[in-house]
Amino acid sequence: VEPAEVGRRLRAHIEGAPLYRQDRMNPLRLAAAWGLDADETLRGFLSAVDRGALSMRWDLLCPLCRAPKRRQERLLAEARVHCTSCNIYYDGTFPDSVAVSFRTASTLRDFEVPVECVGSPGRQRHVIAQDSLDHGDGSSLELGGVLGEGLYRVRTWPHRGTAIVEVRPGVSPSALALSVTPQELRPPRLTAPPGEVVIGVENACGRPVEVLLERLGTPGDLLTAGRLLERPDARALIGPEVVAPDFDVETERCVVLAATGRRRVLRERLMAHGARLVCPGERAVIALFSKSAYALRAAADLCTDPAVLCALSAGPVMRVAVDGRRIPLGRTVEVALAALEGARPCQPAIPAVVAGDPDVQRALDREGVAVLAENFACTPDLRIHWLSFGGP
Repeated sequence: VEPAEVGRRLRAHIEGAPLYRQDRMNPLRLAAAWGLDADETLRGFLSAVDRGALSMRWDLLCPLCRAPKRRQERLLAEARVHCTSCNIYYDGTFPDSVAVSFRTASTLRDFEVPVECVGSPGRQRHVIAQDSLDHGDGSSLELGGVLGEGLYRVRTWPHRGTAIVEVRPGVSPSALALSVTPQELRPPRLTAPPGEVVIGVENACGRPVEVLLERLGTPGDLLTAGRLLERPDARALIGPEVVAPDFDVETERCVVLAATGRRRVLRERLMAHGARLVCPGERAVIALFSKSAYALRAAADLCTDPAVLCALSAGPVMRVAVDGRRIPLGRTVEVALAALEGARPCQPAIPAVVAGDPDVQRALDREGVAVLAENFACTPDLRIHWLSFGGP
């Protein structure tokens, strides 16, 4: 296996690591543990697949619990997946729903690893606090912890919707309270300064529920399908058993707009502004534009509806053709989806680095769009601004 140092480390891992650590190997996480370059480690893992030491699978991740709920042999072969833990259906072809994992090849060791506890802290590193509202109407609890700047989410099980907690400097401390109704969590958004954050949660849904406080954002060491396929050597090393023979990829620079709302209405409005591709998913709609001005005009149109949230990003995007559909993949799309979590009504989010792009800056000036440069750390790896189109 090349590079040789990756091969040496990988051999020791296969010979001595516990089986559960060989079941879903993450090369980015192992690279950090081994003190090796992430790209070189990934190249070594692909080399090991090519030489039969490792096998590769596509894991479909639930957007709520983030656990891999189905392992499929070929990329994007499944469009709709059910998470039995969260009791929700989600789009298994969505760009950030498909992760890549490796395991020791069955020709070297044939093994299965039983899942002892789906909700264990080791599997749920993004969960900060969890508690039970054991009784019906009127029961309450306090949920919280020491929170740094960023976005957090309160959700329940059984699922009753989510509420976003925006933690940023400059916000006045105040009492934070949520109510769990039969349909949703109210209010849908809270703000708090960094530090000790305590949220009071009242049960108004008439039945016991679990309440969780989680950090939002895809972990930086998660190897998504888009991140893998962006590598120019990936396709040459990945065999036809994991990628369909008719799998076709086009890569070009695009402006990506991600939005939440009614899919059919969003699609029509985005296409009216010149979107080259609109991909409707159950969690968001993704549109690709050839010009920044087109995307900004579409965002301005969507911002007339306070119920719609949207975010922009720009950079290289892969358009993958599979099963007669075009799916946008890559880090540019994933960044737009991460920024979408920080969007506000009538104020789209844009990554700070994208707002500084000369082409985007010129379009912002021409369209008369103001940038509210608060430089909010949406996630540990992503800082965003908000755009103002003159709305509320």
